[in-house]
Amino acid sequence: MPFYDAREKIIVKDSSGEEIANKTLTKNFYGNRMGGNYVYNETFELDDTIDNQEKRLQVAISAASPNNFIATDLITHIDLEGIRPPSTDVVEVLPLGAEQLWSDPASWKFDPPRIPAENDTIVITSDMNIIMDVAVGDCQKLRSLEINGKLTFLDGVDREICSHSVWVRAGELHIGNATHPFQNQAIITLLGDNTQYYWSFSTAVEAGNKNFVVTNNAYIYGMPRSSRARLLETAEVGTKEITVESGLDWQVGEKIGIAATNMRTMDFDYCVILTYDIGTGKIECEDELDGYHFGAFESTFDDYQVDMRAELMLIERNVKIRASTDDIGPIIKEMWGCRILVSDFFEPDLTYRTGSLIMDNVQVYNCSQKQTFKAAVKFEGAFRGRSKISNSVISTGKGHGVIIENSVNVEIKDTVIADHVRQGIWVQRSDSITLDGNWVHHILPDDDEEPKINEWPVLADYYVGGITASENNSKMTVINNVVSGAWQVAFHFKPLRCDEGFSLSNPDYNFYNNVAHSISGNGAVAANVAN
Repeated sequence: MPFYDAREKIIVKDSSGEEIANKTLTKNFYGNRMGGNYVYNETFELDDTIDNQEKRLQVAISAASPNNFIATDLITHIDLEGIRPPSTDVVEVLPLGAEQLWSDPASWKFDPPRIPAENDTIVITSDMNIIMDVAVGDCQKLRSLEINGKLTFLDGVDREICSHSVWVRAGELHIGNATHPFQNQAIITLLGDNTQYYWSFSTAVEAGNKNFVVTNNAYIYGMPRSSRARLLETAEVGTKEITVESGLDWQVGEKIGIAATNMRTMDFDYCVILTYDIGTGKIECEDELDGYHFGAFESTFDDYQVDMRAELMLIERNVKIRASTDDIGPIIKEMWGCRILVSDFFEPDLTYRTGSLIMDNVQVYNCSQKQTFKAAVKFEGAFRGRSKISNSVISTGKGHGVIIENSVNVEIKDTVIADHVRQGIWVQRSDSITLDGNWVHHILPDDDEEPKINEWPVLADYYVGGITASENNSKMTVINNVVSGAWQVAFHFKPLRCDEGFSLSNPDYNFYNNVAHSISGNGAVAANVAN
């Protein structure tokens, strides 16, 4: 399996623990060591004039045995130790100053005065109160942006930040607020391929690259939308026309997702709206649908205790956190996803940072990183803050949708997680977590191979599913969620004791009113507990 988590340096040790120095072996046999051991620890830069720039590592071990008289040094294995050192300086605490515009050279601490330019490493220090007034199309591609003061997006015009990383370290990011959501477009575009600009702020958390990291406070509010609907007439394979309710605020050019129905697990479709009749609810899609989707004017709930009509979800929001799609790396030769990471950590001076993310009506697009545990949104070691994601959509990734690990006080509500790999929402070793009213659709077992119905990858327990929330969690609430188009299992949950009934006051675990359909495998699996 490819390994896409880069390290700044790799140390190679033999089975005795002795380090094998770089470039010390010849290409002739030496005991059971052979080949030129080259580990390219230098900074990667794409340069066609440099040989071996891809930093590939090849290993061959020929262990000692009666039939191998050459192997005399008893080496049975090697250890590869990846180094990812933190690189942070102490934040100087200063009084917050008056508001200053991003576009004003006097706002920045450059000599001579200027505004941020391409490839700059920008730090908004604790005394800086910056108003982001750069329009979409004018953003400079920053190397990194660190926020220790305050950064506020100015409404009235579409705004965009373009950076290889954004770190809300000791400061605050504000895009709209709860009473006045941002009305224009606000975009954070994260740049780079899978080889560029890896960094770490803590030895406990893998930061990686192409990150939006929150270790203090981020408040992000987009405009409310008609985010969900049901299909009112059955849509056959190959059609371009679908029927939804009238009066939605959906616009020409916007993308919607259409969930799988019946036992057709793979029949998830996207529809880019070509026309929408607001009076009749008739939509014409730009392309033909690949799948079959059941629809009806009346809900089937009275007959079957579940609404079997296809769920439709608006993918678009006016506030977006997204990955660049034109940074194609030389190794995997495809687009590399971004991710949102919320975490706590200790500064070098032992100041404790508490990560909290409030995000409402936001689109997270092309995030999550392939063949890693870097989900589109990950809460890792977020112990003291309080975070909530609501009315948002997290879609179109090559890895996990949401991971909540070793964290507390996280709520995911009325949010769509669609078109991801392995897991929609995965909760591990966490406390006081609420998953309420979410739609999780089209969670494939693998990104590289076409899935087969009722055939699942051979992976560790819990590695594939729609919502997996049964691993050493407490004070869990999992209610009113829908999962479709998942492999192996839709819900993995901790059941009540035989003598218990559902109650939101249950201090340990509540699992109630959840729906699974169109699953290749089991709708729900209860953890094996002693009850």
